[in-house]
Amino acid sequence: HGLPVGHAAGAGLSVPCCNSPDQDTWDQSQTWTAARVAVTGVAALPEMIQPDRPIANDATAPNCFGEAFAEAASTLQNRIQSYGAASPWVKAWVDGQDAVFKGCSTSGVAMPALDPAAPAWLKADHAYQAAALALYQGDNAGAAADFAAIGRDAQSPWRPMALYLTARALVRQARATKTPQAFADAHRAIAALAAAPAGTFAQGQAASMTMIVNERETPAKIADALNAELSGPSLREDAAVDFRDYVDLNDKVTQPPQILDWIATLKAKT
Repeated sequence: HGLPVGHAAGAGLSVPCCNSPDQDTWDQSQTWTAARVAVTGVAALPEMIQPDRPIANDATAPNCFGEAFAEAASTLQNRIQSYGAASPWVKAWVDGQDAVFKGCSTSGVAMPALDPAAPAWLKADHAYQAAALALYQGDNAGAAADFAAIGRDAQSPWRPMALYLTARALVRQARATKTPQAFADAHRAIAALAAAPAGTFAQGQAASMTMIVNERETPAKIADALNAELSGPSLREDAAVDFRDYVDLNDKVTQPPQILDWIATLKAKT
C-alpha cells in the first residue's frame, strides 16, 4: 500500500490500546477498604472486593473500576471530616456504599433502607449510590432515569456528573439490547453531553461513546471507515484504539480483510 515502515511509523501502534484495569482496581479497592474501617460500627468486609460480574462459561467481565473505589474513598474522607467518624449517618453512608460494591459481582443486591430522618446530604448521596448500584446490576434504563433525576436536582453535589452518567447508562443499554429505540436514546444522551457548556464532567468522552454505539448500530459502515483510516498514509495518535476496534468488528466475518489475514498468517508462523 506504499505505507512507510520503521520505528516512526509504528509509534502510534506501539502504545497500548487499553491498559488493564486489574492492578489499578485492586489498589483503589484497597484504598476504599482502608478508608471505611475508620468509621465506627462498620461491618467487616471479605478480604477482596470482587469488581467483576459473572458471565457465561464461568468467565467474568469488568464491572466496577478503580476510579469508583477512589471516588468512594475520597467522598468518605470528606464526610468524615464534615460529620465525624462516629456519626450514625456516616455509617449509613458506608452501608450504602458497601451495597453498591457488592453489586459489582452479585445479582439481586438492594440498597439499605434510609431513615426518613436522614439529613439532606445523605439523601442526595443515597440517591447517587442507588443509581450506581442499578448500573452495576445491569438495570441500565433504571440507572439512566436515576442519574437524569439527579441532574434535575439543583442541590445534589452529584449533579455535575449526571449528563455523563446518564449517557453511560444508555450506552450500556444500547450495547445490551441493540434496539432502534436504545440506539436513539443513547445518541440523544451523548448529544446532550457534547452540547453542554465547556468543561462539563467527562464531556471529552462523547466522541468515544458515539463510536461505541455506532459500532453496534452500523458495524459494517464503521469497519469500512476504520479500514480506510488505517490504510491511509499516516496514523492518528490513537491508532491502537482504532486497530483494536477494527479487529473486534471483523472477528466473526467469513472472509477477514486482507490485512488481518496477513497478520494472522504471520502469527501462525511465529
